[in-house]
Amino acid sequence: RQGDPGSSRFFISLEDDLFVKYKLKELLPSNYSIDGQSGEIDDPFVRREVSRVQRIVDGQNLEIKKTLTTYSHLVEQQRKIVFQERNEILFDDSVLDFYESESPGHFKQLVSKVRRTQLEAACRRISLHFLDKFWSGHLAEIADIREGVHLVRLGGERPVLVFQKLAIDSFDKLQKNIEAEMIRSFNLIKVKDNRIDLDDAGLKAPSSTWTYFINDNTFEDMLGLEFIGNAGLQVGAGIWWPLMLFYPLVRKLCRKSKRQS
Repeated sequence: RQGDPGSSRFFISLEDDLFVKYKLKELLPSNYSIDGQSGEIDDPFVRREVSRVQRIVDGQNLEIKKTLTTYSHLVEQQRKIVFQERNEILFDDSVLDFYESESPGHFKQLVSKVRRTQLEAACRRISLHFLDKFWSGHLAEIADIREGVHLVRLGGERPVLVFQKLAIDSFDKLQKNIEAEMIRSFNLIKVKDNRIDLDDAGLKAPSSTWTYFINDNTFEDMLGLEFIGNAGLQVGAGIWWPLMLFYPLVRKLCRKSKRQS
């Protein structure tokens, strides 16, 4: 019973996958005896081999876990950046600054026709719409990349480095596309009956949304195994993702420079 003193004992079947895959049955002595009641095989050599194989399997599983974490860590940093930008759109009072700096003429026209709070609500909706739209597209592209990135090993390249480079390029493209579409949509805003009409801007709520959570089991087991065995795999993985930590700061400085110029 739970809490009572005692000990545990583990058993493995001769039909177990571990026993079959590593052909441990062939190691059994030819004259082994089986207890008539329990069918237990108690041989020191077999026990030692089972423990050895189990350590090998545990080591392989650990390497797979490390590899999966290496691949998912960069995308997780990107998710945090997008989540931070989303919070700023929802709760920061300076949401209008971007549109005022990028399209000052149209901004002045709208401010003269509607209340600032109404314009702010419309800009929040535009920003969130394209942030969610392009983030979901980015995740779809990441899924495509991870499906075939292991093939670059045939050309002598490290899959993890290629994956991280393509993921960063995709994320950079995402940011540029978001800003371009936000400005384009903002310039299409019209005022009808003293109210902002967003229909002409082409805004339509999606029928479904993508989660911002990243599953750490990004690769299937067989694909993860393909990444194991490269001596410098985990070392090279640290090259790209730390740069993502400075991405929000660089973007803010660029925007501030644009406004000042």
